[in-house]
Amino acid sequence: MALSDKQLSDVILRTSDGIEFPSHKIILSIRSSVFKAMFNHQDFKENQENLVCFEDIDSNLMEHLLNYIYFGDISFDNQLASQLISQAHKYSIVSLTEICGQIMVNDIELESAAKLLYIADSYQLSSMKKEAMLFIKYNSGVKETDGWKEFIKPNVDLMEELVFFMSSIP
Repeated sequence: MALSDKQLSDVILRTSDGIEFPSHKIILSIRSSVFKAMFNHQDFKENQENLVCFEDIDSNLMEHLLNYIYFGDISFDNQLASQLISQAHKYSIVSLTEICGQIMVNDIELESAAKLLYIADSYQLSSMKKEAMLFIKYNSGVKETDGWKEFIKPNVDLMEELVFFMSSIP
């Protein structure tokens, strides 16, 4: 297995908790346009030093991220999906971003609906956004949650879009 083959690795991924993951530039580049750009430019520090430091990814999250990149493994729950989605988006791993969004939508609840809508809007995930809007439309209690106050109420554009959506779909 490539992930466990340290002998042929050509880059180290160091997590926020100091754990190092020997990895392969070619595999990372195939799955992520961000990694591809990073490793194709000689001026980038990461390419020169063959070391990428992640201040916002701990070893547990990195392990799951790499398991997806190398093997397509999506054996994680909603909580992990909500952590992975931002990293998948940041490193332009589109398929993982969409998978995380779907996992999150499958577990939508009153307390999480507003945050899901905000995330879907932020990452331009149209199917996730529509599902969150439909849930909010038919579950008025969402408007009483802390998530509503934190994510939707201060976001005027998203609020307007939601009001339009709610009035246009029977």
